[in-house]
Amino acid sequence: PVYPGLALPNASRAAIDTVVAPHADIGAFVFSGLPGTTTAGTTHSVSVAVEDTYGNAHPYSGSLPLTGVEVGEGPAQVVFAGGAATFDVTLKTAGARTLQVQSGAVIGEASTTVSAAAAASLAIVLADTTRPAGAATSATVTARDAYGNVATGFVGAVTFDSDDGAATVPAGYTFTLADAGVRQFGGVVFRTVGTQSIEVVSGAMSASDDLEVTPGADVVLVLTQAPGAATAGTPFALTFVAQDTFGNPKLDYRGTVGFVSNDPNATLPADVTFEAADNGSKTVTGVVLTKVGTATIDITDIALPAATTRATIPVGPGGAASLTVVLGHDERSGDDPTTVTVTARDAYGNI
Repeated sequence: PVYPGLALPNASRAAIDTVVAPHADIGAFVFSGLPGTTTAGTTHSVSVAVEDTYGNAHPYSGSLPLTGVEVGEGPAQVVFAGGAATFDVTLKTAGARTLQVQSGAVIGEASTTVSAAAAASLAIVLADTTRPAGAATSATVTARDAYGNVATGFVGAVTFDSDDGAATVPAGYTFTLADAGVRQFGGVVFRTVGTQSIEVVSGAMSASDDLEVTPGADVVLVLTQAPGAATAGTPFALTFVAQDTFGNPKLDYRGTVGFVSNDPNATLPADVTFEAADNGSKTVTGVVLTKVGTATIDITDIALPAATTRATIPVGPGGAASLTVVLGHDERSGDDPTTVTVTARDAYGNI
């Protein structure tokens, strides 16, 4: 005969197993098939057995929620038939993970530690989103597996490049296990204004990040237009621009500049101040040189004397404005010949 609900000690139960029915209450869910450690992306066949409160197999059939799995890692429900269920799980997120089934107050679980898979991609992140030309920043490189975990076992070699031809990028580097898949690299310097990027490459893997480069702090005045030669007394124009030390235009320059020449009689512009509408470029007109030879004109920021540019211009004589006649001798007698020297000079006394 069978006695439903009869409770016997384990030793007695072993002897009369055929006459003891499973306890009506579920006492435990026993997992098997999930190792204590695994690698992200590895598929395991997991089994769960239902036991009653005395450790006997329980014939439970039905579905219970499976917690501890993310979307795409395993079933949302565990389907039991005759007290057992088997399903596949592919855990993808690294770290300590626990699978769990619960019915009422009875909880069954299995735990494992998931480590990252091999590196499948790189990421690089600059420490700044904007930086003046010539100012250093840093970049952090992270190796990740196919599931987005940091690939702590990455030991590949990386190299760096930039679309800024004047940039300084880190030297090549081989990751070690001590890096745990992440390393910060300093000494990244962009020098060209605009959106500039840095790229990291390791084999078929690559990544990039960019920032906005603004003009550097220093000011340099650069002459961009001047005559190749000038004629004494003939006006001409000069154009000069404000740049940083790397040749980037400083559109917001608001300095005041003055003019000095080695020609003491030159006509030079009055001091001029850059305004917003100038966009860092200024043209002055009415410049007049008067002395034949090589003339220089220095254009200098009054507040920053080191910011100076120089125009060097050969000067030729202007049109004749006067003649002088000189006899070869002060006194002559009779019909003796003499010499006459005639000199033409421009309005500034240049021959």
